[in-house]
Amino acid sequence: MGSFGERLKEERERLGMTQAAFAAACGVGKTAQYTYEANDRHPDALYLGYAMAAGVNVGYVLNGSRQHPGAQIGAALKIVDKIGEELILDALGNIDLEGFTESISDSDIEAAGNHDLVPMLQKLIAHTPELRMILEGNQNQTVDAGLLERVLLAVENSNTARALPAGKRARITALAYRIAKQTGIVDKRVIEESAALATPELG
Repeated sequence: MGSFGERLKEERERLGMTQAAFAAACGVGKTAQYTYEANDRHPDALYLGYAMAAGVNVGYVLNGSRQHPGAQIGAALKIVDKIGEELILDALGNIDLEGFTESISDSDIEAAGNHDLVPMLQKLIAHTPELRMILEGNQNQTVDAGLLERVLLAVENSNTARALPAGKRARITALAYRIAKQTGIVDKRVIEESAALATPELG
């Protein structure tokens, strides 16, 4: 079966890509790619998302099984992407990606396909303690995945918020979620006003 690095190299070569080309496709430098293939370092979830988009069987790279449900990883990373790039880099840097993807069932994927993200979000939160801390303001509380889905949808539907960089959208999402958790209401006015404050003045 080989090591993680050997399987990663095998997948890269299967795609007919040089280390430099593959590294660029995955958002890293050639040196980082070399260290991954040499088992000196391991990549994060964002790298694996790019690798999957390039055609890599991420399940095989992670655990050596070509039967690993790659579709589950794809569905999982779509949910991750909804939460914003900054949260991927900051909160999701330590996600238990393998545990997360293995916990996802066919019914979770079917639900996500029907725009019901709650089951996936619950599992994402369960495997990402840092995300829980961001959403709850470092308090040890339970994250309401249904409420988080409604907040994400409201942020996504706000033209003002959607025009902002991913990091600012992530902070607005966390703020709106905390307020909604206290009030029970997803206040679109809070999202719009926060987004307007975060919008740099033009001219």
